[in-house]
Amino acid sequence: MRTNLIASFAFVVVPSVAFLAISAACGGGNANNGGTTPSAGPHDDYAQPAATAPASDKVTWKKDPALAKCHNDVKTGADLQAGVTAMANGCAALTKMKQVGAPVAGSRGPLDKPQVIPLHAEANHCYRVYGLSEDALKDLDVAMTDSAGKVCAEDGSDSPDSVVLEDGSVCFKVADDVSVNVAAGDGSGNFVVEIWGD
Repeated sequence: MRTNLIASFAFVVVPSVAFLAISAACGGGNANNGGTTPSAGPHDDYAQPAATAPASDKVTWKKDPALAKCHNDVKTGADLQAGVTAMANGCAALTKMKQVGAPVAGSRGPLDKPQVIPLHAEANHCYRVYGLSEDALKDLDVAMTDSAGKVCAEDGSDSPDSVVLEDGSVCFKVADDVSVNVAAGDGSGNFVVEIWGD
């Protein structure tokens, strides 16, 4: 019986050692030990790359590098309403957009469900969402989803200001009832969001 046990142990160990040797020779492992494949966890920054195209088939993105800078040169100050309007006005000459509807104010914390702002988007029109929160709400997250629940665009920054799209606008091929979802990625506090369109 002892001979059978030793034979069974050898049968399990030998293939395992061979597998480890093959893995090491082929460069398995992660970036920390000189391997070629990083082992990304679910919360690692590089595990969730920014989208390069909309998930929604109802929209296209109109990109312009100048749009990534026009709202950054604005001093937002302590007045959230005046600050978010200043951000949008800083880009108005480039986008040729005007405010759609009234500004929406609210408060969010990390455990709160997103606040949903409805938007009826017109076909062949483009939109941009500007948001600003108190410094205590360190990461204001804004995402636009279509009526089927697919993402049209979302904010990619980790800061109290949010612009969707940071370097462009979201243009609709067809009319749709859209949801602008506002959430707290980190921290808690008040925010103001404005939607602009052409």
